[in-house]
Amino acid sequence: MSSPKKKFNADRIVAYTAILISICALVVSFYEVRIMRTQQEASVWPYLLIGQNYNAEGFAISAMNKGIGPAKIESLILRVDGEPLDSLHQLFEQTVGPKYKFNYNNYSVNGINQTVLEPGYDKHLIRLPWIPDTYKFIDQLDRMEIEVIYSSILGECWWMTFGETPEPCDCPEKGDRTDQFNF
Repeated sequence: MSSPKKKFNADRIVAYTAILISICALVVSFYEVRIMRTQQEASVWPYLLIGQNYNAEGFAISAMNKGIGPAKIESLILRVDGEPLDSLHQLFEQTVGPKYKFNYNNYSVNGINQTVLEPGYDKHLIRLPWIPDTYKFIDQLDRMEIEVIYSSILGECWWMTFGETPEPCDCPEKGDRTDQFNF
C-alpha cells in the first residue's frame, strides 16, 4: 500500500497566515496601548517637594509641585521625635517650648492636606518672622518629620518626607486618615 499524499491546500495556508497576522496585530496593539499609557502618565506626573525658604522677612517651610501635573495631597503627617502632632500649638510647644512667642499676628500658615497643588505651585505651609523663637524653631528642624502622600489625576501615589525625594507607594485607603496634620 502506498501512503496517501497530502494535497497542497491553499485555503489552509491562507487561513493560518490570517491567524498569525491577527495574533501579531493583537500583540502590537497591546504594546502600543502600554506605550500610550506610559506617555499619559508622564504627561500628568506631579513631583512634590517640601523645603525651607529663608529671606529678609523670615523663615518658611514650603510645598512645591515641580512636576507637570496636579498633585492631590492624600495624607500629611507631622511628627516631632517620632510622635504625630495635630496642631500648631503642639508643634511650637515641642520645638520652641511652652512660652513661645508665635501668635496669629506674627506668623502665617496654609493647609494643604486634602487639597490639589497645580504644577509650578509653591505654597508656604508656615512662615515665621525673624524673632528669637524662629531661631529656636530652626534649630529643632532635625527633630521634625513631615510625611506626605500625594497622587496624580490617574490615581498613582507617591510618598515623600521633608527634604527627601518622592518614591512610588500604595495610595492610602479613604478611611485611613489617622494622625493627620493640617497647618
